[in-house]
Formats: sequence, C-alpha cells, structure tokens
Amino acid sequence: MKSLSLPIKNVTEAPLGNGVSHPLLAKWIAHLVSVIFHPLFIPVIVTWYLLYLQPGLFTGYSVQEKQMILIRVGYNTIFFPALTV
Repeated sequence: MKSLSLPIKNVTEAPLGNGVSHPLLAKWIAHLVSVIFHPLFIPVIVTWYLLYLQPGLFTGYSVQEKQMILIRVGYNTIFFPALTV
C-alpha cells in the first residue's frame, strides 16, 4: 500500500487560488482595511470625522448630542441595512 504524504507548507504565507502566496500579515492587514472601509461603515466614519475633527460644523452641540448623532447614524446606516440583507 502506498502512503499518502502531504506537502508541508510555509505557515507564514497564505496560498491563493492561482498558486501565488502572500504573507499572512499582508493578508490580515488587507482584511482589516476591507472591514473598516466596508460601505456600511463609510457614513459613520464620515459623520465621526465631521463631528470630532471638524468642530466648527457642530459648534453648538454638546458632547452627548454629538454621541447621539453618531449613534443614530450608525443605527440607521449599519443596523437596518444589515438586518434587511
């Protein structure tokens, strides 16, 4: 009987379907970037930027009001679309 031997692969690289391997760190970073910049999260990121990094646009708002705006935007642009899909 012939024994089957599996080739040992380098554990620091992740193979792709076309035979090309990329380092696992690069694949992990690419996955993280794709999650952060997913279309569901873009409105929340832009709202956070406008609320906290462009403070002149929301001068009269308290910290609690800014947090509520961010929560509302997140709820309406992440929860509802993710729930319906």
